[in-house]
Amino acid sequence: PATYTTCSSRSFAIRLASGRLLAVFNDDPAVRRNMTAALSDDDGATWTHKLLLDPRQETSYPDIVQAEDGTIYIIHDHARYQGGYILVSRITERDIEAGRLVDPASYASRIVSHTKNVR
Repeated sequence: PATYTTCSSRSFAIRLASGRLLAVFNDDPAVRRNMTAALSDDDGATWTHKLLLDPRQETSYPDIVQAEDGTIYIIHDHARYQGGYILVSRITERDIEAGRLVDPASYASRIVSHTKNVR
């Protein structure tokens, strides 16, 4: 089972084609901030490789897909009640291992959608 500490927000985990587990979660036990991608080589016992995707507060609801070429796409939201941003990250396992974007085609937290409707 996956063992990582996060606040009371949805996290998401999948098994990658490489066999590793990938989890995306708020890497803060108290609030929704530090949206992070983490790799586990031991079925979730430890998460030795991490990549911070979005350091801001009010990040939540990640989802992950892996393309046939191994590219990882992650979507999450930010400030859903203060403007409603949907963001996408395109990363690789190498990026997560390095703890920073090393693939020239990788990017983190690009705006896909934004609404100015505020509750």
